[in-house]
Amino acid sequence: MSKESIVIGGSYELVNLLASGGMAEVYLARTLEKDRKTQKLVAVKRIIPKYASQPKFREYFKREAEIAINMNHPNVVKSFRAYSDNAEELCLVIDYIRGRNLKQISTKLRGYKQEQNLKHIGELKDKLELEDVVYIIKEVARGLNYIHQYDMFDKEEDEKPAHRDISPQNIMLGWEGEVKILDFGISKVKTVSNNNEDMGIDETTSIKGKFSYMSPEQTQGKFLDYRTDIFSLGIVMWEMLSHGKRLFYRPNEMKTIQNILNLKIPPLREINKNVPEEIDEIVGQLLQRDRHKRMEAIQLYEKLNKFLNVNFPEFNPERLGEKARAIFKEEYKKELQRDKKILSSSFTPKPQRSMGLRSKVNNVGIAVKNHEASDNATPWSNYSKKMVNLHTTLSTKIDPWYKTDRESIVKKKQTKNIQPLFSNVGQFSWKKVVATVLAVFIVAMLVKEFWYLLPQSDNFNENKAIFQDTHWM
Repeated sequence: MSKESIVIGGSYELVNLLASGGMAEVYLARTLEKDRKTQKLVAVKRIIPKYASQPKFREYFKREAEIAINMNHPNVVKSFRAYSDNAEELCLVIDYIRGRNLKQISTKLRGYKQEQNLKHIGELKDKLELEDVVYIIKEVARGLNYIHQYDMFDKEEDEKPAHRDISPQNIMLGWEGEVKILDFGISKVKTVSNNNEDMGIDETTSIKGKFSYMSPEQTQGKFLDYRTDIFSLGIVMWEMLSHGKRLFYRPNEMKTIQNILNLKIPPLREINKNVPEEIDEIVGQLLQRDRHKRMEAIQLYEKLNKFLNVNFPEFNPERLGEKARAIFKEEYKKELQRDKKILSSSFTPKPQRSMGLRSKVNNVGIAVKNHEASDNATPWSNYSKKMVNLHTTLSTKIDPWYKTDRESIVKKKQTKNIQPLFSNVGQFSWKKVVATVLAVFIVAMLVKEFWYLLPQSDNFNENKAIFQDTHWM
């Protein structure tokens, strides 16, 4: 733990940067309790200033945070508190889930496949089987049904909330086999009118969602409802059952969008013969381009639950957790050691008022003169520079498997500032003074002792001869 701790709201100390994206950064933090035994780890999502400084986005975030904090479901990550200490700061405190998201799992499995020179992921010993995928999608559907039905008393059907960003990155598989939907804190709730006054909010949130997991209506900028989540979940399910193949993704975003709108979706059984026809048909219903033909989340949950009970009656989520821990064996051990060390380290907060994240960062005092990020030209460049201090302070504790491209760039720039070898020569030290005096004294004594043994000049030699002649007389 660093001596200079960064605290938000007077209650949460930031420890590690876990991840960063286009709109937010997620930090591992711990609660500050008088009794250390009651401390716990949480995650803090911080909206980057580019969006946090926009008044309409702040209003939108506040409304979303109120909904997220009041949601309580085992398949939806729990939000606790929201902070907006100043005009450029928005933070949401959420539950810290120990585990990995589906994208991290897929990436890890593809790496194992390449190391072992296998044809596809299905040949791996530790992999997600059919029943594992069905269970994960079933639990996500259960969570989506809760989100879509949340606070729907005396409301119209088209006012159902929608997540708008269902993707492998936002589906977490915990070490104990639990499945959680992440990132609801800045999702889209269909209570915002579509007039010009609110277009600022729509524009800031229109970038939400990964292109390759968007629904057709989302890529076309149409008015979205809860059924966009169903299509996105269908893409995730198709890819998980196709040995890790990407359905719509192409390196070019325009080609990806064209595939979402026009690509003929190949049946899963053509790629993975182990997929039953029943599951293939369910995935096909999820991927209907006409939103009115898609099944609802509750229907998906019921069908997958029935399939799992009939075909895999002994399925146990605990076994799924064991599999996740086996895939990430080394990372799991390091994570446990890290969390234990964080909770056991001491912290004594100073008696001061609660400070916002920006105010505390200003006290860190790390120079940013070498920061040359591309966002320096934006109006919020000064604050952006200060936040680089936060990255610099915490990046030394970032776990290797969480590092992002943005953090790597900052780290490379920092390595250029290595001090010269003799940068500290000018610093005063009593040890150096004593050592220098002793060295000079020893050299003087040696010179005095052996001076006449050395032929210095002709005069010296002549004097030496006279001395010798006199000596023998």
